[in-house]
Amino acid sequence: MQIDHTVQISILRELLFKPHARFSDLNKTELTNDHFNFHIKRLLKLGIILKKENYYQLSPEGLELAGRMDIANMEIIKQPKVGVMIYVTRKHNDNLQVLMGRRLRDPSKGMVGLHTEKVRFGESMNETAKRCLKKETGLDGEFDYAGAVHMLKFKDKFPYIDVILNCYKTTAVNGTLLENTPESENFWVDIYKVKDLKMKFHGLLEDIEAINTGKLFFKERILRSE
Repeated sequence: MQIDHTVQISILRELLFKPHARFSDLNKTELTNDHFNFHIKRLLKLGIILKKENYYQLSPEGLELAGRMDIANMEIIKQPKVGVMIYVTRKHNDNLQVLMGRRLRDPSKGMVGLHTEKVRFGESMNETAKRCLKKETGLDGEFDYAGAVHMLKFKDKFPYIDVILNCYKTTAVNGTLLENTPESENFWVDIYKVKDLKMKFHGLLEDIEAINTGKLFFKERILRSE
């Protein structure tokens, strides 16, 4: 949910500093009461504010939104997306194998890499990792945190991807691998053959190397194109 009207943003700002505000406390503009009431009703309809008796307060959704406010510039800040990337390995014929996925939809259709998933609001990242594994591959497993990658992609100086991927690893999975899902083609590959895969995601080898050190890591990857 996003709002960009200055009057509505000003209402959120006032409620940050005065959590139980009356109508007269909020209308510090030059608008008539009727005009200002239009914006109050809009925020009530969106569920961003609540009315209790004769005062207003931020709803849980409103608190989340107001928490992203740049008060000095009176704007709601757009923030990076947060996701997980899972690194799943197994021993097969004395070789270490990595579970990979080839994307079957855009963006990045045809590219090969580790499976990723967006973190849902109110969900722990470990839960996201388990959900990602189940949804993408049909497998179940327990995960340990390994590190994080902040990925920024620019085109013509405009950032179109800004995501923080928290990396989780596991060596113990159960179930039968789904080789094909609506979103990916899944397969195991010997770790020494990963470098030979075609259409690899940028940084795949670097991420695998970082995870395999067993040390927590953080990498920031910035890609630019014209």
